[in-house]
Amino acid sequence: MKLKKVKNFIIEFNKSPISSQGFFWNDDFAKATMETGQTYIIGYIYNEDLNNCKDGEYVIINYLKDAINIVNDSFSTYPIFIFQEKEKVLISNSIKIINQFSNRPLTLNGDKIYSYFSIGYNIVGETLYKDIKYLKPGSEILIKNELVIKNKQLNRFEKNNKNDLKVEKIFKLFKEALIHKIKIIEHKESVFGLTGGYDSLLGLLFLKELGLELSTVTMGEETCQDIIQARRRSKIISKNNNHIQIFPEHLNINHEDLELISEISGGMTTFGAVYSYKMQKILKENYGYKNFLDCSHFEILRKKINTLELFIERYNTPMSVVRRFIKDINSYQSSIQKNLDILKDEYGSRYIEKFYHYDRNAQGQHWKSLIMNFLFGLRITLIHDNHLLRALLNTDQNHYWDLMSKISKNSELDLKIEKVHLSEAAKDLPFNNFELIYKEKDYFVDLFESDLAKQLSYHINISQIQSCIKNEKLMDLEDWFVLRLGSLLSFCNNNQIIIS
Repeated sequence: MKLKKVKNFIIEFNKSPISSQGFFWNDDFAKATMETGQTYIIGYIYNEDLNNCKDGEYVIINYLKDAINIVNDSFSTYPIFIFQEKEKVLISNSIKIINQFSNRPLTLNGDKIYSYFSIGYNIVGETLYKDIKYLKPGSEILIKNELVIKNKQLNRFEKNNKNDLKVEKIFKLFKEALIHKIKIIEHKESVFGLTGGYDSLLGLLFLKELGLELSTVTMGEETCQDIIQARRRSKIISKNNNHIQIFPEHLNINHEDLELISEISGGMTTFGAVYSYKMQKILKENYGYKNFLDCSHFEILRKKINTLELFIERYNTPMSVVRRFIKDINSYQSSIQKNLDILKDEYGSRYIEKFYHYDRNAQGQHWKSLIMNFLFGLRITLIHDNHLLRALLNTDQNHYWDLMSKISKNSELDLKIEKVHLSEAAKDLPFNNFELIYKEKDYFVDLFESDLAKQLSYHINISQIQSCIKNEKLMDLEDWFVLRLGSLLSFCNNNQIIIS
């Protein structure tokens, strides 16, 4: 059975009388009815054996004569939302589409506000919206005479044997995963995201090892280290002169772009995703690239987040921001503890490490896949492979420099010099969020004067944020909080969503 690629979909399951129907949208934004016997896909799989589909980044909808079956990958790369109403259930990859099909307006859950803003997204099947859950990774929905949800997890936490933990085995698994992934893409339509950091350097060397020389792209200020080091690396490693540099003036960002980001994500991302969206749009329209190879999640090769202290310090909103913008700090702290209790119940032993290893890294990057899907392209995360990630979870060793040493032998790189450049790039961000906020100051001020913003002022110091924007007095790290809150407000305002 040939898979039919779709951009968005919705399944409507009516409880009485029992019936179901499905619709999908493609690149022309025209709604079409799902056909009996057809299988639909968002994303990609390594093979088309749908009964044993264990690797890839995907949502698959089997639209059968007497049943509908929906499965997702073990990373929940593309979020699937489930909205329970009294008369029916709506299942879609889009909050916006659910809101359009619902019999009643969606409502923000006030009790989830602090939980969401502590970590940047809701965890373990939760969302910010009342009565809407998201499908956990490695799950299946079966719709027949009733709706049944099964969480399989695809054995992603099971132990490997000791041989899997050696660098030689990790190296082999890495190459096998990449071989599978590069087989499914048209190389002329594919581009590799290259920065000045650790992760894309290793990814580019692995692709070079496999004989794949793709065009590379970097975005940022012309004088930032990402641009400088990526240009240098591309010349040394790729040697094909197909390196694209995208500067802020090429992006031409305005508040309409910001609103589009919030619509794509249902408000559950940051306006900061706009840089990636504009870059991908340029790559598609100006260069014809439809596939973006991405090294997100590579950080697990060089970091072990396995303690409560590290988790709170690095992956929750900084306390300097909390003290300025959160109204009830005690309730906020309680929400962090609730998050931890939920994680412990879900993952059991080593719950911090498991959450960081799989869900935090995947779900914290949802927006990248959503953007590529909106543009009807593919984001391919090179490290997202079940065998590889399971092996990495079960080793106490950080393998980054072992892998670098092994894979750079046939290149002209000097690792001692690279370590210096990596340190420089880590301190130099490619874009200035403050400039973006202040350039669109009037838009942000209006956004924080909306009725919903006034409702949220029970939880968040909206007047303080407004004052900081008006007077251009935002402090370090506060830009990300403002961009995340702005995205939520934009989506809710434009879709008539209120807070409970």
